[in-house]
Amino acid sequence: MMKSEKFQITGMTCAACQANVEKAVAKLEGVEDVAVSLLANQMSVTYDEGETDAGKIMGAVSGIGYGAASFRQEGEAQNGFRSQWLTRRRQAEDEQRALGSRLAVSLILLIPLMYVSMGHMVGLPMPGFLTGAENLLPLAFTQLLISLPILFVNRAFFQVGFKALLKGAPNMDSLVAIGSGAALVYGIFAIYR
Repeated sequence: MMKSEKFQITGMTCAACQANVEKAVAKLEGVEDVAVSLLANQMSVTYDEGETDAGKIMGAVSGIGYGAASFRQEGEAQNGFRSQWLTRRRQAEDEQRALGSRLAVSLILLIPLMYVSMGHMVGLPMPGFLTGAENLLPLAFTQLLISLPILFVNRAFFQVGFKALLKGAPNMDSLVAIGSGAALVYGIFAIYR
């Protein structure tokens, strides 16, 4: 017997996330139709109850790193859905605060990094140990030492991004992790070259 059910999805940040969720659920045996809304953080699934169930669908979503909670088609909360929703809302608020803190720390460290790396181009006074061709190595190490705390504070991009990449479902975090990781590795290589 075919059944249509809606699910609340958490953790999606881009169209790639949406496509990954759709693909993971569509692979399940018995799933006839799946549609994921990134803006509403919801998924509608039509499936054969004899071949799959809501638990398997939520497991497929969880397996690729996103959260899923089921609620009835008519909008009534299932047992525990409201408390799950409140918990997820609190988690989202905590995540927003953490992102704000990461942004603040990154911006505070970005100011001296920009001064050291670009200040000489706009005529700002630079410390003597960072000017001239003979001081290129101290300049590079200073930039590296300021960059490392920024990368450490934002290590979640690397953790989430590479995890998604290894699962074959890259997202925006993967793009940031590859780009900033490549820049770091090449920068260190250039210092020692």
